[in-house]
Amino acid sequence: MGATVLVIMMMFAAGALRVTTTRGDVAVSARAGARAASNSYNQASGEAAASQVVQEILMERGVACPAPLVDAAGDWSPGGFIEVTVTCTVDLSDVTLAGFGGSETIVRSATERVDLLRGESN
Repeated sequence: MGATVLVIMMMFAAGALRVTTTRGDVAVSARAGARAASNSYNQASGEAAASQVVQEILMERGVACPAPLVDAAGDWSPGGFIEVTVTCTVDLSDVTLAGFGGSETIVRSATERVDLLRGESN
């Protein structure tokens, strides 16, 4: 009985740690994605840049998010604001005994301002 409780407590700690660190990693990737998007001249290239940066950061940090959704929206003119939203579904099926559902969806957003002095698009 005592060993079972200990295993469940360890699984709970592992699940809580995974969710907590993933929330931070998704927030970091959203901020980096917003910076990358704000250096682009339009929404299409901004979303592509943000998506690439977000995927690189999540992979680099070992986040188990197989298909993050990245949305970039805003005003790409100098002085405008770009918001990037990252949605990541984390698999928690290995810690369901500890009370976690099969997965948790984490959504984080970040906003960056487009440089006022940048050149015009080519």
